[in-house]
Amino acid sequence: GVPNWNCFLNEVVGTALLLALLFALGDECNKPANPFSFPGAVGLLVAGIGMSFGLESGYAINPARDFGPRLASAVRFGSKVFTLHDNYFWIPMVAPVVGGLLGASLYELFIGIHHKPASYSSSQANTTEESWADQQEEQDTRNLEENRTVDLDTLAARKADLPDVFKMLDDMVVADWQPCR
Repeated sequence: GVPNWNCFLNEVVGTALLLALLFALGDECNKPANPFSFPGAVGLLVAGIGMSFGLESGYAINPARDFGPRLASAVRFGSKVFTLHDNYFWIPMVAPVVGGLLGASLYELFIGIHHKPASYSSSQANTTEESWADQQEEQDTRNLEENRTVDLDTLAARKADLPDVFKMLDDMVVADWQPCR
């Protein structure tokens, strides 16, 4: 069999990946997934984690995936379901919590921290945030204009060939895009 420490580590890493990638998919500052494709992206993420980490411990990356069926099994088989495999039952309940905290912390440490200025503090809330927001807005406007000229020049040559639906979608994407502040 697989040792319990290996199963614990497996669940921690799988859940950390799940949380970090969910943060990345939903983060407005990261150009998040389209609202219509978000559920599919989450489904693919869970399926990928399941295929990668599911062999050893069944990837209980959510404590409810293991505890509910184990509790229902206890009605039929008694306390054996809690003592099998060197008391394995606690691993799918504790490891996802540890992995979730680890994944969220790693995301915030390596990516989320860059969404706010490093010198920001609560005592400087109004002045620093406003000046930083103004600087970000100017930079984002410059970036948008540079990208837009390339995109609009490229599209201008093909605009007559695009059906009306694609023109409407292009206008919606350009009009709705807001840089993160």
